[in-house]
Amino acid sequence: MKKVTEDCWEGSFPRTNVIWLIYLVDILRLKKSFESRSKDERDLRSLKKHLGKYQSAREALLDPSFGHLFVDPPGI
Repeated sequence: MKKVTEDCWEGSFPRTNVIWLIYLVDILRLKKSFESRSKDERDLRSLKKHLGKYQSAREALLDPSFGHLFVDPPGI
């Protein structure tokens, strides 16, 4: 993040949100306290790989390839 912000933390840097998402994926993969299947592991690796190409979290969420991950809340 230091590289992205050029050590200027006051500004707005949408890419840092993507970096946080990648970090959270790593936490799920490496420090998980639940039993996962190999498909889960593949999905998380794929998600991390895809996230790396986006410049903002919004850009990632608008990608049609992530549409299947969203579920409508009950009653909507």
